[in-house]
Amino acid sequence: MHEDEEEEEEEKGASAKAIEINYHQHSKKTRARARSVKRQQVNVAKLKREKLNQGNNAQPLFPAIRLIHDPHSLAEKLFKRLRQSCERFEVKLLLMNFISRLIGCHELLLLSFYSFLQRYLTSHQQDVTVILTYLIQACHPMVPPDEITPVMRAISFNFITERCSNEVIAVGINSIREIINRIPAILREPGMDDFIQDLAQYGKKTHKSVMIAAHGVINLVREIYPTLLRKGSRGKYYNPDNLPVKYGEETVASGVAGVELLEAYERGEIAIDSDGEVVWKDEEQDDDDDASDAPDLVACDDDESDASGSVSGDENEDEDEEEVDASNSGSEASEDEDDEDDSECDEHENTSDGNSDQVTQSNQQTTRIDAKRLLTPEDFELLERLKAAQKERMEDPKFRSKRKRSSLDDGDDADKSFALSSSILAPEAKVGKSSKIERITNVLNGRKDKKFEHEGHAGGLTNKEKSRKKNYMMIRKGKSAVTKKSRKSNSEVRWQKHHAKAPMGRDKRKRRRT
Repeated sequence: MHEDEEEEEEEKGASAKAIEINYHQHSKKTRARARSVKRQQVNVAKLKREKLNQGNNAQPLFPAIRLIHDPHSLAEKLFKRLRQSCERFEVKLLLMNFISRLIGCHELLLLSFYSFLQRYLTSHQQDVTVILTYLIQACHPMVPPDEITPVMRAISFNFITERCSNEVIAVGINSIREIINRIPAILREPGMDDFIQDLAQYGKKTHKSVMIAAHGVINLVREIYPTLLRKGSRGKYYNPDNLPVKYGEETVASGVAGVELLEAYERGEIAIDSDGEVVWKDEEQDDDDDASDAPDLVACDDDESDASGSVSGDENEDEDEEEVDASNSGSEASEDEDDEDDSECDEHENTSDGNSDQVTQSNQQTTRIDAKRLLTPEDFELLERLKAAQKERMEDPKFRSKRKRSSLDDGDDADKSFALSSSILAPEAKVGKSSKIERITNVLNGRKDKKFEHEGHAGGLTNKEKSRKKNYMMIRKGKSAVTKKSRKSNSEVRWQKHHAKAPMGRDKRKRRRT
């Protein structure tokens, strides 16, 4: 077992070293170093793709809980037993844990369970972090936001207040972050903008654990609903079109997500250069067009322009008067005919609009590339590369200023773990001094695992180290330099000796005046 743990640690260390890129920021820029940076970037991108593939193959932790025949009736029976039980508090915690896992795994609606847990949400309650984790386990997108807002209000009143300690505030903010992550529709509730902005203000607190927790909420809201934050907290790369899905809504995929990028690649609008980077050709054309679209200005005399403007103005006025007279005479005759035809036109327009919408939707679905042919594994691999490049392109402020950002929603529903630990709600920053045993163990671990900086120095040699390796005749100083230095120091000492101020002392032979 110990050997396996050591091998796992070695693999983690190797992967961490491979992910770090040495950009040679403090050394001379050469072609060889530029090639090494590109090579490192390619390796890092490869490792990230491998990690993504490993994450997609993950399996759920509790397959047995999915095979329960009637989970809703079982959860109701257990919850009834929990409310009527007089067992020890540890037994009640076990029942809460199992019921919350059932609710979260099968997305059950047991609304009285949340109000039951609300009575335990006080900062002085025993094992309150464990109860908060059970509450978060029972949250899923099918829970109505109206049932969770009283729970969030209780957490904010009992945990996120100035009278509580910093650790308690951090636990409350972390629990609200996890609830929002599991029920994004709660951000659409009235009054949530003020609540989220108040939580964002805790990011300016001096205590580190509270600041980290507040920044976690800010980063989550930036992805889900960035316009809910103030303008300074939205970040540089936010998407103003991002909105949480309403309660009861569900996004249905009509085909393979992001297949439009594959169609653009086959049309030639997207290309991959020799370095393996994805390039959009319309951006290059836009840059060329911006330089060439400047209008050619021609100088003209003021007299000619005034004369032409007056003549054209008079002609236009005469034409307008004639048109108005003709329209007035014909409008009275055509009013009655228009009233009769309006009703018939409206009926035809409504039917034609409905048919045209259906036709356009069917045409779009039939013209998609995934409807014409089967996509190969190479196509899916290329599609992942194009989607990753599109995501980076969306985060570019230059592209966002030119065009409106469009989001690529991935329809992959990865298996989630329905069991949580209370460590996700604990403050992340370490508070208080470490004990002597912890300090000694840290020192010993550092001696075993880590190298000293001069042993693993990645850069070149210092000037002192180079001077030690050089020949003595190259670095020795000549006689003239040595004598010049000594002469200079002797002259300074001699000048200070001659120009020193004499101490102003009293003549002891003179009698002191009284």
